[in-house]
Amino acid sequence: MKSLAMYSTRKFDFLDDGITIFQIGNRQLFWELQRFWQSEEHPNMAFSEDGKVLKPSKSALFIGDVGQCIDFNKLFGRQIITMIMHELDETQNHRLYDANCVIKDVVNEAIFEANLPIDLPTDWDLQAMLKYLKPQLELTNFRSAYDIIGSLTDITQRLSDKRLLIFTNIGQYLTSEQIKLLALDLKSQHQSVLFLEKVNTKIEVYQGSEGIKIVYIDNDFVEFENG
Repeated sequence: MKSLAMYSTRKFDFLDDGITIFQIGNRQLFWELQRFWQSEEHPNMAFSEDGKVLKPSKSALFIGDVGQCIDFNKLFGRQIITMIMHELDETQNHRLYDANCVIKDVVNEAIFEANLPIDLPTDWDLQAMLKYLKPQLELTNFRSAYDIIGSLTDITQRLSDKRLLIFTNIGQYLTSEQIKLLALDLKSQHQSVLFLEKVNTKIEVYQGSEGIKIVYIDNDFVEFENG
């Protein structure tokens, strides 16, 4: 189970299957959490899974506000290459190696004929070749924020990407019914996402909803609800 520890005394567990929603009353904490998940270490926060401390920038995928333009291929570039390499069989690997040799022979011929002081490396780098091909995700036209979130969760599942997806301000784009429906889908798919929401008071509409866990932290860090 993934968890977030804050200020030594507070530990919040995320749902393994469904949506964990952090409703945050404090603006500074809301800002710090967004920074923490992207790259910065925080002296009073620790992200872990089953007791093992994780690097937020590597073990989580911070999407942020879905109203922005999202570069899907940049987000999943490494996972795309890894998945292709995993799916290639021995015969296909040999064919790619042969193709690489042909390309190098053509380039070396041009270098030799022009008497250029250039040498090509002889090592075989499958990953570099796949990057050269620039594989991209097949994406459909998105009509709503719900479509974008659904596409992101589908891609992470199909690419076997285990990073925790993190979104902000989802309440500005999705209705409570859409969030409940999304939670049921994620639960059935055994996926977990985190929503960060800036609120003035606790929003009760999700209380008791299947596949949704609410963590409420008030403005003064006095009231903590973890349930």
